[in-house]
Amino acid sequence: MPTDSTPSDFDALNEQASVLMKEGLQLMADGHPEATATALARFEAALALRQQLPIDGHPEYAYAVAACWLNRADALGRLGGIERIEAALTSFDEATTVLQTLPLDGDDPRFIRRLAIAMQNRGLALRALGGERGGEAPQAFVD
Repeated sequence: MPTDSTPSDFDALNEQASVLMKEGLQLMADGHPEATATALARFEAALALRQQLPIDGHPEYAYAVAACWLNRADALGRLGGIERIEAALTSFDEATTVLQTLPLDGDDPRFIRRLAIAMQNRGLALRALGGERGGEAPQAFVD
């Protein structure tokens, strides 16, 4: 986004991403691998848009970026396979990093809930990997 962007430009960008996210969630409900792969593409497109948003000092935008990362991770996990689950772990880490910048002790309970979900799902992804990485799962539930 150019440096001369206005708040309405950012809101429009976020709205475009929201449309993609909703499409992706509808596809995920289908449950078929082809639909999940298409949903993943929608989540990644939404993420590309939202990564242009100014998240510092804008909790709603940061929360929206984290949602993209988490939905991307969910789709990757459902598609399965070691490489995709590793990519899902990276997405969980990115989401967690963003969520930890939010006012977790503030008035919006969604922030801390979403962080807890991210950490829990990261632990489940580690467990799904098994082996040495699976051994990291218990710690993911504690951190």
